[in-house]
Amino acid sequence: MPTSSRTQLATRIEQLASPEAQGLATFIRSGDPGGPVPCWGAIIERFTRDFVTDAQRLEVWARLVDEGDRRPMLLFLHVSQDRPAVMARALVDAPRLPRALQRALVSFQGAADLVGEHLASLDAAARQLVQSGPVALAKERELAQTRIKELLAFRYFVPDGHDPAQEPSEPSPPAVVSP
Repeated sequence: MPTSSRTQLATRIEQLASPEAQGLATFIRSGDPGGPVPCWGAIIERFTRDFVTDAQRLEVWARLVDEGDRRPMLLFLHVSQDRPAVMARALVDAPRLPRALQRALVSFQGAADLVGEHLASLDAAARQLVQSGPVALAKERELAQTRIKELLAFRYFVPDGHDPAQEPSEPSPPAVVSP
């Protein structure tokens, strides 16, 4: 599956034409007025804040599946795993998802009770994972959580020319100037 540009993702979302979708698309492209450009952490925070109903989230989900970028789909599933209607729709769409995302989906607690009726439509690797039982699902969930933490670690992009490795780990003591 491809990764999409900010512009492609924003364009797909703004096609929904709701005020929330318009706001999120603008935020994805350029952040808040005068603010830094958001990365996945800030984008998913805004999404979670503004898309409060299952219906709103399902409209966005359809756009994310069409776009095909695993990153926003994984984060979407992460913040929506406590919504049975959303998890049910994601399982219906599972055959359109990449193998790794199917495996993450079936490992989420929110999908556990619903996966049985969708088992036949899953990729063989996702089916095998489900059939392997709770220990295998817990390990897969742990892998997914690690990737989610990586994606959420950055809320905003760091300006070009900024090297985080050059940042001191603690504040430096003030320089002493000799007379």
